[in-house]
Amino acid sequence: MNTATLPDNTVPLWGNQIDEQGWLEGELCHRQILRALPVAVYTCDAQGRVTFYNRAAAKLWGQEVELNKDLWCGSWKIYRMDGTPMPLDDCPMARTLREGRSIRGEMVIVERPDGTRRMVLPHPEPVRNSRGEVVGAVNTLVDITPANSDMDGDSGGLGAFVQNGRFDLNRTTAGC
Repeated sequence: MNTATLPDNTVPLWGNQIDEQGWLEGELCHRQILRALPVAVYTCDAQGRVTFYNRAAAKLWGQEVELNKDLWCGSWKIYRMDGTPMPLDDCPMARTLREGRSIRGEMVIVERPDGTRRMVLPHPEPVRNSRGEVVGAVNTLVDITPANSDMDGDSGGLGAFVQNGRFDLNRTTAGC
């Protein structure tokens, strides 16, 4: 790969010398960067197997996942914003891999194994090889659960809006 094939906003971390060692060092550096991010990031291969995730993703999911075995994500359960369950094979990451396109603006609710829930805005993006074939995808998960909300309790807060299908993002984020 030469620098002419990289996107305009990309500078190779391994410099102008493109060799196997340089590629490996660049790959290692990229993974270290992703691990250090305070936002949840993970990758899947073309079959949907999780191939990488950082600590922020494990914290959001409430669990560690088994690499190259778990499919689509590390979420224990996913719900649509109206509160209906979303099958894992219909989650935004699965659809990105299946359709070969980004999925944007689709909020979901992630339930952890302990029953707590978080409102999440996923940003799955397909990864393509030099022939344009989808070889995997990367997903950034932004936790947009309001700081003072009660997603899990019965206080009539955000959890009630979500469970009753009356969620209004403009109302809950006013003043942000």
